[in-house]
Amino acid sequence: MPDNAFQVSNDAKIKVRPRPVEQLLQHDGQGKGGGIHAKILNELVRMIDAGVEHIEKRYDDWTLVDYSMRMFIDLDRPIQHPDGTEDTTGAEMPFKRAIVIPITYANLISRMVQEYALLTQRDPFVHYEGRDSQDHLRARLHEAAIRYDNEQSMLDLQLWQNLFDVERYGICGMHDCWCEEWGWIYLPGRVGPQYATMLPPEMRYLAEQRREWSLRKEYVRWDAINPRRLLLDPAVPSYDVQRMMFAGWWDEEVPWLDLKTAERPEGPYFNLKAAREQGSFPGDDDTLTASMRDSTSHGDEFAKMPRGHIYRLWVRCIPKEWGLSDVERPETWWFEVWNKVVIVRAHPLVYQHGEIPIGIGQLDPDMHAAFTPGMGEQLRGLQDLTDWMASSHATQVRRTLNDEGIFDPSLINAKEMLQPKPGRWARLTPTGSRLLRRGLLPIDSMYSQKKMTDITGHHMELVQAYFSFAQRVSAAADTIQGMPLPTKRTLGEVEQVTGMGTMRIGTTAQLLDRMLYGPLARRAISLRQQFTSQEQRVRLTGRLQQQLGIDSVNIDPRHLVGEYDYIAHTPTMAVDPARQAAIWGQFLQVLAGAPQLLMPDPMTGKRLDVHAVVDEFMKASGVRYLDSFYKQVANAQMAPMEQVQRGVESGRLVPMGAAA
Repeated sequence: MPDNAFQVSNDAKIKVRPRPVEQLLQHDGQGKGGGIHAKILNELVRMIDAGVEHIEKRYDDWTLVDYSMRMFIDLDRPIQHPDGTEDTTGAEMPFKRAIVIPITYANLISRMVQEYALLTQRDPFVHYEGRDSQDHLRARLHEAAIRYDNEQSMLDLQLWQNLFDVERYGICGMHDCWCEEWGWIYLPGRVGPQYATMLPPEMRYLAEQRREWSLRKEYVRWDAINPRRLLLDPAVPSYDVQRMMFAGWWDEEVPWLDLKTAERPEGPYFNLKAAREQGSFPGDDDTLTASMRDSTSHGDEFAKMPRGHIYRLWVRCIPKEWGLSDVERPETWWFEVWNKVVIVRAHPLVYQHGEIPIGIGQLDPDMHAAFTPGMGEQLRGLQDLTDWMASSHATQVRRTLNDEGIFDPSLINAKEMLQPKPGRWARLTPTGSRLLRRGLLPIDSMYSQKKMTDITGHHMELVQAYFSFAQRVSAAADTIQGMPLPTKRTLGEVEQVTGMGTMRIGTTAQLLDRMLYGPLARRAISLRQQFTSQEQRVRLTGRLQQQLGIDSVNIDPRHLVGEYDYIAHTPTMAVDPARQAAIWGQFLQVLAGAPQLLMPDPMTGKRLDVHAVVDEFMKASGVRYLDSFYKQVANAQMAPMEQVQRGVESGRLVPMGAAA
């Protein structure tokens, strides 16, 4: 569950407020409560209903895409008319056993593999660059700390889920938060165990292992959001979350006990007694509520725990108008509602970056549309037509294999003729046997094979053509899918086709990077600086490891203090120029240690231009206007070719190749 099951560290930061929110929003245990609670709950439920209605419009299309990905056909589905009506007198797929050609699966998985490779090509996932010269080291330490955060979030799996969602549905989401995990920390005894026998019995506990409840780890957590559970402002395009009046998502079947674990004053949750009494599933009967109340009446408080839906919303509002505080300027508030009947969480967003902690990515972002279709939807027409073609051909083949014919039951035993077993024997009737023995009726005239015409013979050719059309739409050519080409091509042609397809697919990864992962990476810096409270040992990589000469370092909050506005180089963005400068600097060191590299190449006759290498190093270091640093030497001039030729003939001048 996003938030790591209610273990978010900023929860602990929410301490004393002038007017405690839990008192303002106290639930009276009946209906929707009273006073401010009922007023705000009605407004939140209105937003929730608007968000649910907004996203549910996409469910039917998404379900059909899921059928294609799972290679499933609903044989009972009636005929669908273009106007949305259905014809229940017939089936959309009029075959008892239908076939699904994996067009959608093959193309989507091939695209996802390419996009995943682009997004995971760097380690760590994000490279940070300081804008100030004094912030470069801190940027590297942030990079090491957030690399640890990505490991804790299993970022590679979250990325794959995002790609799966955006390719199927055209939209994906990620929630970023600061997470603390608390638990029992086991510590050694105050004295070594070898001294236990030396202590009197009443003091031997000093040598025993002890434990204490403490903070085990803290990190920036990223979690992929189920697109079917998104709650987005319908008035704003889906990718532009920071302009929305509200945004969030909901989780189903959340145990009430998870909320109880993070109850006030330590955690952010309140009104949990009223929430427990409203613990039945929305739309379900009151079985859970009745059993819960029964267990409570017997004093067995935790015997049976209810479950419910949690609706999480970040809402931009003016707190004074909502009666929450005296603040008259817009603020972003974090609300959570249990089963649409009880507010269990309410407080201003304490993240200093001030942004709603949700990122949304789209396959083809449209600034003028709420949603855009995913690749699975774009292929659905070809998918359905191809399935129909393949299934009709298979049905025709089955009819042909059934060996249909015409016979006279008075001449051939009908029961034996009609049995569907292979290698069957059919005996003649007495009449047929008598006519055969007398030579009056030959055996081959007693039955006739029914001629079958296969009108679906070209369907499989059409299936192949439709598959090619789908590849044109998705840019997942045969070479990208790892399939051999149907005809011979030159290496240049193959590389060109593959390169163009990869470029088209790579554009999706770049757009996701800009919409989703770039803002997440920048918010991670702010969360780290705001909430890091304990020293952590993290592993170093790359240039920082070479600079410090160690493979890991302890990072505490003091190391992360600096500018918020670091430059985040996510995977599809250009490499940090400082890293390029380091690479060119290493190259110059190699040249200085191996002067033979300055000699002409014996195969090509070309010589390395050291001045060009130095120029590139200076450009990577951020030095501009290099021409102003070059000065014309007064006595330097080009000698005429005739003079050079005479010098070579006399031996005073030696060609560079000969000097080598």
